[in-house]
Amino acid sequence: KEPDPWIDTPRVNVLLLGGDDGANRVGVRPDTVILASINTANGNIVLFNIPRQLGRAPFPPGSEGHRAWPNGFGPTIGGPPTDCGPNGGELCFFNAIWTRAADNPRLFPNSKNPGLTATRQAVEGVLGLHVDYYGKVNLQGFIDVVNAVGGVTIQVRRRLPIGGGTNMRTGRKNPVYGWIEPGVQHVQGKKAEWFARSRADSPTGNWERMQRQQCLLGALARQINPLQLAMAYPKIAASAKRNVATDIPHSQIEAWITLAERAKQGR
Repeated sequence: KEPDPWIDTPRVNVLLLGGDDGANRVGVRPDTVILASINTANGNIVLFNIPRQLGRAPFPPGSEGHRAWPNGFGPTIGGPPTDCGPNGGELCFFNAIWTRAADNPRLFPNSKNPGLTATRQAVEGVLGLHVDYYGKVNLQGFIDVVNAVGGVTIQVRRRLPIGGGTNMRTGRKNPVYGWIEPGVQHVQGKKAEWFARSRADSPTGNWERMQRQQCLLGALARQINPLQLAMAYPKIAASAKRNVATDIPHSQIEAWITLAERAKQGR
């Protein structure tokens, strides 16, 4: 019997980031921020969503983020986030942390990726949990991953627009290109992306979208066989070079396959 690779690690916390960066887009805004806390013995997973619009996120004392924003994240470096109110808008939103840190790399002198470091520290400050690893995927990368594993079956509770919303630069309504109809259906990457991304006409805005993102991750975890994922690796790897990033070492892949098999049996 092979030794348990997780015997000395009872729990592992993985930060899952969905960024809106990609072709024809400027900067990085992680609109999906989820910490997956995994019980390595039985595969049970708890998902913590941090709202993209969370304001004045705290940082752990002693961290670079705390030195830059001791009173919580805001546009003012080294001082109080004075314009986080109704007129401050998105300047203090959680999803602005990455870009603000990337634009001020001197605040994170020991980091090759200040945006990631600041976001990671903010997650730790908000939840009080250590981030062991992270994985980040952009819009195209998410589509490619879902397509590579043959799609995913989801339950759609209300009719969701593909597109829509308001263009923040022009104030005009974005066009709706199609709809995801209610019911149980098997979807490929593009529809899966919009199931997770759509928030136009939502009665609760981003909150409903966060619920759909958790449902989608749960569906993928239940439906994808780890062996199936390994067989899809060549397709995923081609996209991953451009659209996916993680600090999980390649040497740990077998251990993570073991953990994925436990997660399928967990809750």
